[in-house]
Amino acid sequence: MHDGYAKTTIRLASIDAPESAHPEKGAGKVGQPFADVARQRLRELLGNNEIRAVCVEQDRYERSICELFVGSVSVNRQMVADGMAWANQAASGRYLRDKSLVAVELSARQAKRGLWSAPAVAPWIWRDSCWKQQICSIPAH
Repeated sequence: MHDGYAKTTIRLASIDAPESAHPEKGAGKVGQPFADVARQRLRELLGNNEIRAVCVEQDRYERSICELFVGSVSVNRQMVADGMAWANQAASGRYLRDKSLVAVELSARQAKRGLWSAPAVAPWIWRDSCWKQQICSIPAH
């Protein structure tokens, strides 16, 4: 707790960004291209601004699942629009609370913004193929 605020870990609702490397969790947890760029873009969007979090639930890791806003701007939506995250369509869209993000992602893909400027593998596929099966290649489009 600091100045009346408690630190909490959240997961951004409806989106999934490129995975960072996690060597502390074991060998083979390599990161995806654009992971560092996406993290930096998130920092830029949040800045030192007042952030409003609209949280809908907690995940199995006890993280709050939230949509973040800086003023009226949805940070989650902006990350997808900038090509820094996917509309989370893992598990047949089970985690996609904001279905309109699919169109936002398509627009970013068509404009080749951010991670769409190169071949890209969705994080939910990366976690399975690279981290579990140790097949970390990136297929061509």
